[in-house]
Amino acid sequence: MLNILLLVILFIGINTDTLIALLFIINQCKLTTALYSVVLSDITLWVTGIIIGKTFTIVFPTWITGFMGFLLLWMVIRPQATTTTRQLNQPGFASIFLLCISLGGDNLAVYIPWVTNLNIQSIMIITLVFICCSIAMTLIAKSIILIKPLIYLLKRYSGYCTKLVYLFSGIRIIYNSHVIRHLIAII
Repeated sequence: MLNILLLVILFIGINTDTLIALLFIINQCKLTTALYSVVLSDITLWVTGIIIGKTFTIVFPTWITGFMGFLLLWMVIRPQATTTTRQLNQPGFASIFLLCISLGGDNLAVYIPWVTNLNIQSIMIITLVFICCSIAMTLIAKSIILIKPLIYLLKRYSGYCTKLVYLFSGIRIIYNSHVIRHLIAII
């Protein structure tokens, strides 16, 4: 059984960078353009994660996906890269879509090992939750730009929140995949 609240928390954790990037460009485009761009980019990342994750389970044993957990742990300890968003002159669908896709590497690091054990019903439910979250995130970004102190807090502390999600997701992926047990058995 899927926990919708945990899905929403996961979505928020891996998309705070996208939310912050949206804050810089959302006022420069139509809301509908931003909505279509964000939803389509999130669905593209999700479907890519499903395809890669399911392919991994066909080609490799499922425990191999545990290495993605180590990638997430590395993302916790690596120096924080500064994301700069250039000012876009009237950003259109393509520029917002590509911006969101470019920020999606961490999404794939979570999705690929996660989908290996999901059935089609769970995938469909998660897809619907992610679509709703994408719409909500875009609408929230449009509302947040009106609250200057909140923008400051997001810029300052969202990196820490994201790293916590990476940490717990990485540990969970490593634990559930039994990759350490398999590595010890190989040695």
